[in-house]
Amino acid sequence: MSRRAGRCDWPPRRREARGQVLLVGAIVLAFIVLALVPVFNGVFAPDSAGSNEPPEVGEGPATLRAEQQSAARELAVRIGHGDTHASPAPVVDELSSALANYTRVSAESAAEQRGWFVETRLNTSSPGTVNGTRVVQREQARLVLPNGDARTWQMFPPGQRTELGWFVLRLDTSNLSDEDPLVVEVGNAPTDAMTVEIEKQENSRGVELSVGGAFETTDEPVVCDATNGQVVLDLYRGRSADRDCAFPALRGVEGPVDIEVQNPPGTPDERAVGVYDLVVRDGSKITADVDSCTDASATPTEPCTTPVLWQLSLETTVDGGRATYTTAQNVSVYGGGER
Repeated sequence: MSRRAGRCDWPPRRREARGQVLLVGAIVLAFIVLALVPVFNGVFAPDSAGSNEPPEVGEGPATLRAEQQSAARELAVRIGHGDTHASPAPVVDELSSALANYTRVSAESAAEQRGWFVETRLNTSSPGTVNGTRVVQREQARLVLPNGDARTWQMFPPGQRTELGWFVLRLDTSNLSDEDPLVVEVGNAPTDAMTVEIEKQENSRGVELSVGGAFETTDEPVVCDATNGQVVLDLYRGRSADRDCAFPALRGVEGPVDIEVQNPPGTPDERAVGVYDLVVRDGSKITADVDSCTDASATPTEPCTTPVLWQLSLETTVDGGRATYTTAQNVSVYGGGER
């Protein structure tokens, strides 16, 4: 009920009702995006916005533009780590649709409230749109070489390297040794390398991580607690998923890099058990033993590949009523984008 000068004005005028619907829609979408922030904000800090903004536009539109670019990154990860695809085209189409829906509601709400309009679009024809490759083992199993039992898996053949932008590993602690660690090594020899050794904490349900490298190491093992016998480690950013522990991050090694996983010695039944999810820029360099996730030969207990978007090319239009500005920007989703 709205009261003005002692009279009842119901139902509200159409413009007010529309503004309320748009505002509610914007709030709902904001909560969806904000729900991703605890997981992704280490990678998706917004780029600096406003330094190249025309002075007539003002701070408000520049801030919204930065928020929309940040939302585009978060949507790209949410879509890229959802369904698997045979080619990048469905990923691009899904992100374009999601971004259009998000920017339409948020931009119309801002236009209703503040008098200016900001809209961000994905430019799929721009060379700034760069594809990447996600390598994922979707169901818990022994971490061994695809289609084999070798305990050391070189993800890339000798001489083949690429950029690393994501590496999350979930381990079953009951299948880890407290003497012989699982080893993950990322390096760009002969310059830099980092080695992460993971083993079960003796007399505990957690794990211990020891990191060695040319420029950053751990003086003492870092203890990461497990939940229900599982521990989730973000090796790329150097922390557990629940942030109860932190350690030197693999992103400290400048790419392009080699990636190698070494299981403890012993029989295949004694190897570490878990799932993992990583993203590299050039998936064509991955060993040929890894199938596409959509191939009939792919199994969820072995790693497979699926396309993601490594870098986005965005176009943002700002309409302040008196003037309209369109700017283009390449925004990295993983890693540091182009080096």
